[in-house]
Amino acid sequence: MTGLKLWEVLKALDEGKKVQYYDTVGEEWCEPLVYSVENFSISIKGGTVYRVKPEVEVKEFLGYVKKDEMFLCIGEQEPVDTHKITIEFEDGEPICESIKMEKI
Repeated sequence: MTGLKLWEVLKALDEGKKVQYYDTVGEEWCEPLVYSVENFSISIKGGTVYRVKPEVEVKEFLGYVKKDEMFLCIGEQEPVDTHKITIEFEDGEPICESIKMEKI
C-alpha cells in the first residue's frame, strides 16, 4: 500500500468515514473492527489493501406490473408505468436487501 493511499485512508478515518480492507480468503471488502486513526496505524498488516468505503449509489427504475400475472417489465413500456423500483448499489453490484417497490 503506497504512502499516498495510506494517507487517504487515515484522513478519511479522521473525518469519520468508514474504511474497508480486502479479505483475500473471502474475496470481498470487509470493515475492520478498528475505526480510530490512533489504533488503525497499529493494525496495518503488511500486504493488506485498504480503501475508503465507497458511497452507496441509489438507482430508481419505473415499470409496470401486468395484472393477474407474475410479470414486471422495467423501462419505457405500454401501458403506463405503475410502479417505482429503488435499488442500492455498492461497487456496481445490487444490494438485494435494499430493493423497494412502490405503486405510483
